Amino acid sequence: MSILQSHQSVYGPRLDTYLNSMRAGAGVSRYRTEAPSEREIKYTINALNDPANVSCATFETILAMERSPECAFLHLLQGPDSTVFPACMRLLRLYCDGGRALFEYAYGYLCLQVISLAINVAKLALVDQLWIIEQGAVQVGQHWDPPILINNYSRKWEALEFCKDENYLRPAARLLGWYTDPNTRLETCLPNIGGCTIEDFDFIIKQLWVNRKSFLRAAKLSSGLFPWWCGLFHAMHNTLVTCWGTSMDRRGTPAEMDRWVHFLELTHRYSLCADKYEDATLCYLLNNCPQFAGITYETTATDTDDSAQIVAAYLEKMKQLPILKWAYVSRLCGYVCANFHLDQPRYEDNLTLIASATLEEAWGEMLKAHEMNLIEWMLFVDTISNNSVTLPSMTEPQPSRAPLYLSVLTNDNLFELLGRVFMFPLLPEGRFIRDDSNREWESHAREILRLIGPVVTNRLAKPNYKPDVRLIMAWNKTHQCLLYHKYMSTTLEARIRMYATDWESVWHNLGDGLGITRRLDDSVRCGYFRCAVPNAPGLYQCARCGVKRYCSHRCQQADWGDIPSGHRLLCPSSLIVTK
Repeated sequence: MSILQSHQSVYGPRLDTYLNSMRAGAGVSRYRTEAPSEREIKYTINALNDPANVSCATFETILAMERSPECAFLHLLQGPDSTVFPACMRLLRLYCDGGRALFEYAYGYLCLQVISLAINVAKLALVDQLWIIEQGAVQVGQHWDPPILINNYSRKWEALEFCKDENYLRPAARLLGWYTDPNTRLETCLPNIGGCTIEDFDFIIKQLWVNRKSFLRAAKLSSGLFPWWCGLFHAMHNTLVTCWGTSMDRRGTPAEMDRWVHFLELTHRYSLCADKYEDATLCYLLNNCPQFAGITYETTATDTDDSAQIVAAYLEKMKQLPILKWAYVSRLCGYVCANFHLDQPRYEDNLTLIASATLEEAWGEMLKAHEMNLIEWMLFVDTISNNSVTLPSMTEPQPSRAPLYLSVLTNDNLFELLGRVFMFPLLPEGRFIRDDSNREWESHAREILRLIGPVVTNRLAKPNYKPDVRLIMAWNKTHQCLLYHKYMSTTLEARIRMYATDWESVWHNLGDGLGITRRLDDSVRCGYFRCAVPNAPGLYQCARCGVKRYCSHRCQQADWGDIPSGHRLLCPSSLIVTK
């Protein structure tokens, strides 16, 4: 079905209109629903070299190869005589040089889509994997869509050339086929689609940066459409690395530094709405960069609407439980924390939503802790530790909003999670952690916990600050468990006692820094003298007299029924459920 034919312009409809129609299963040409022949595809690819005859329908014909059996023609995009990439770059420059924004019309978006597809195809061809995609997609097309196969194979081969040494930068020589062009003397990659240089990717980065607000919107609306842009970002990153060199600590020219900063900002944006299959590569790209580019997060949102869409994208991303490797979640959390404050009318709501989504993501990972290995556990603990203090530490001190930040950092649900994390190694499922004699995973977590007390008392809380009873309850629950394993456990495993002893001290210092231990006096402890846990905080209060507190309804009822000295003798009324 051909729709939007009322748009006679070669550049097609407005991009929002086009993407909405795509989600409805239609486009600007019949090739959105009908299959082009091999002859038609070959003719269309050759037509890219004639700008006067290129329209949105041209790009849609090429992108039709996302379907089976048309995917068997993907090899037509690459070859020793192919000029697909230079042709598309000329088209993109002509389009943007006319004063049009990259994502103003469907034309710019579709041209970028074809560039991304050509890059993925060229990579797979260089490592002799394209034939597997073409044949496999046809044979298993009813089970696996060609886009998923292309994406999975591309990400697999990208990972094989990741630089394992985090102290250096290294381009992917085999996957991208780097060589020095004898005519331009520029380092060039992907020769089988005509060659890509730093000048090409510099133009794309500049256009994406100037249009970063509409870029995030376009990426979000097209997140389920073929092809994804991770392969394009990987190629841009490799090109920057090739031009930069291997050193991570050198300072480049202002132009080089701006290029890196802009690229990483755009990568953060794309990561917020990327498909789960792309996370493994994107987290590497954010980590593998010069030191100056990854030190701090600055506000890059263009306005209130841009800030709002960054927050919305982050909330959706956290529901997917993104990969934890290379501090991926912490980087995304830091990015959204640096940008959410522009939306001042929703400042408090956004802060609460960000904190809640981050915490829910951590709980989701905690439920899978028994499936982790030691490295995954270390990444998980580091992520939780970092995210617990990201909001208060990254935002400017605002006295009027200090109570809000205080509530985030002293959330009882956060302390329940931290307690569950540090108690997990004592469980049978946590044996793989106890068996690690080095205990390297603990150092960063301890350092972060030592920061929480000073941040609360010196920066956020008033001099007369008193921790909430629910916070005391959550803290004390973990403290009592650690004390049990330290003194009462009958286990013969020395590592359990040693671990409990060490973490009881850390946890006690945290409670002391927050003033929790000072509040654990008789006035807030359970009022039932036969309570099985004497130091349990009195979370519940007698609804009638308001004098006595209990740790549970059971203790209140037991105290009421105690004949010699029960609360019945003191309370002026009958038993009422505690509050």
